[in-house]
Amino acid sequence: MELYEASEVNVEEEDILDEAKVFGCHLLEAEVKNLDHQRARLILNRMEHPYHKSLPRFLAMGFQENLEGTKDWIKHLQELAKMDLKIVQSIHQQELLQILRWWKGLGLAKELKFVRNQPLKWYMWTVACLTDPSLKYQRVELTKPVALVYVIDDMFDVYGKLDELTLFTETVKR
Repeated sequence: MELYEASEVNVEEEDILDEAKVFGCHLLEAEVKNLDHQRARLILNRMEHPYHKSLPRFLAMGFQENLEGTKDWIKHLQELAKMDLKIVQSIHQQELLQILRWWKGLGLAKELKFVRNQPLKWYMWTVACLTDPSLKYQRVELTKPVALVYVIDDMFDVYGKLDELTLFTETVKR
């Protein structure tokens, strides 16, 4: 499993890691056929969602699902993890509502028709960066400049004329 996980950190033209991925994948797929359903699900889940490409909270959710039906102490641990997950989900929902109110109040989506209206996407950037549930304020505040970066990107990609964009770029440089 670790060889496969390591191969997932591959960048272009790293043939050794490409070979390691193919080798690890073949080994794991062969091993899955010999395992009980629960362990096979764990391995297949890890192959589908490598650790470094996943958010810890979502990994925990998948891990909980794969442990169902095991020993009593694990069931108690699962209950605590489920409660924690529900608390964090509630926090994220409250934060998202704040962001949606801010974005709607800003009115940019109405004024600038070319701007993408994707507050959830912008918010998910901050969720990935600031995973600690206590960082509520920071996630909400960081989402705002992320949104504005997307607005500027849309302005450059879709709307702006060369002379206006040059003037804007010069202004930002100052």
